[in-house]
Amino acid sequence: MNAGSSNIELDTLDVSSERIETVVQPLPVALKGKDGLEGISEIQVSYRGPAPEIPEERRESDNLDEEDEEFPDGGLKAWLVVGGSFFGLVADFGLINSMGAIQAYVSAHQLSNVSSSTSAWIFSIFTFFSYVGGIFSGILFDEIGAKVPLIAGSTLFFVGLFCTANCTSVYQFVLAFGVVAGLGAALCMAPLVGVISHWFKRKRATAVGMATLGGSIGGIIFPILLNSLYTSLGFVWAIRILSFVILACLSLSILLVKERLSERRHMSPTSTSLREISFKQVLATISTYLRNAVDFKALQDRRYALCVVGVAFGELSLICGLTYFASYAIRIGASTSVANMMIVIVNAVGIAGRYVPGLLADRYGVFNVMSLMLIGVFLSDIVLWYGIGRTVNSLYAYTVFYGFFSGSVLSISPVCCSAISPTRDFGKRYATMYLLAGFIFLVGVPVAGAIIGDESIHRYEYFILYTSILALIGASAFVCARLAISRTLWKKV
Repeated sequence: MNAGSSNIELDTLDVSSERIETVVQPLPVALKGKDGLEGISEIQVSYRGPAPEIPEERRESDNLDEEDEEFPDGGLKAWLVVGGSFFGLVADFGLINSMGAIQAYVSAHQLSNVSSSTSAWIFSIFTFFSYVGGIFSGILFDEIGAKVPLIAGSTLFFVGLFCTANCTSVYQFVLAFGVVAGLGAALCMAPLVGVISHWFKRKRATAVGMATLGGSIGGIIFPILLNSLYTSLGFVWAIRILSFVILACLSLSILLVKERLSERRHMSPTSTSLREISFKQVLATISTYLRNAVDFKALQDRRYALCVVGVAFGELSLICGLTYFASYAIRIGASTSVANMMIVIVNAVGIAGRYVPGLLADRYGVFNVMSLMLIGVFLSDIVLWYGIGRTVNSLYAYTVFYGFFSGSVLSISPVCCSAISPTRDFGKRYATMYLLAGFIFLVGVPVAGAIIGDESIHRYEYFILYTSILALIGASAFVCARLAISRTLWKKV
């Protein structure tokens, strides 16, 4: 018998609890003829069954799940990253929290003859691109780290906002503010929030809460700055100066933010720096990004799907409220400066709202705290705004409670996502969550503008009910997600 090669297929039962894959392995065997041993043959043995055990050193290199990863949870480098994220979010979330100051001025001046349902598209598209653009920033962050998306995002953010200063029509505002500035904000958002998950686990909610305090700080500084500059220098230079302030904040974040797992995520096995990446590699990587930018399969996880619903409707309620609150205050008799000051109060109280619930979330569970905070937003809207918010003085009470609860929702949302996501997939899942939420924002904000209509008090009452219902839907989704994780009511979840 001559030496040869054969194929033998061995089918085994699938083991649902283990990773199953097909393995083809060359196997030398001795072949005997009638007169004894005549040669050695190599046969191909293929089988379907549990994957072979991966060596410990390889598993440590490849598996970035939280269970296999040690987190510093502190130290100088970790807190410098939190500081960098803080400065970046002063610009990113700070502008989102200050949109009411821009919307109120633009609606009263440049777009005074445009209906609220039409002008709403400016802020709807900005919000849409801010969140949907995360499908690129999330996967870019997962693959090549934070620097590239932060630099690109900072450039677009600055250019878009600078050009907004000279806009006079809806389509100009949509292109400059909505599209260009929105994409810039999107490229920055996922790295600024996601990088903290590389450095913290036990204290993650606290760290994210401290970083997202930047959104509240920006929400305090920007309305005061704009209110002062509107009267002294006019809209054009007010927005230009704002754009330079935002560029300075983002520049600090570029210097300080650094992902801890970057050494394991190269665009190619041999690339060790951006200088070594060829144009061909860039094109190949972009193609990979487009194919793997989102993780819709994650929606098969009921916990994650409910988290997405909760974030989408909960944050839509906040975006609508923050965008039109100043206009409502002006409608019931407040001056522009007083209305902007109320936005400042919301964001000032939001500092405590971002920090204190972060501490509580680390101790009692992020889903438990998130559910309670969204219930607080609902009660603030329905009782303090819809129920008694008919005078300027009564609105001050609302701004305090609403500021606390809304600040906590914005800071804990990313932590809820990371709590049910492997660290290596957080950027992708975060991007997928806000991709889906972005489409809801795109429709939901113009719906709010259409409800307001002629801006009568009666129409604003319908608008307040609308934001209240959105908050209630978000709270219900998080309660269901919490129960999907554990039905033990007093358990930390």
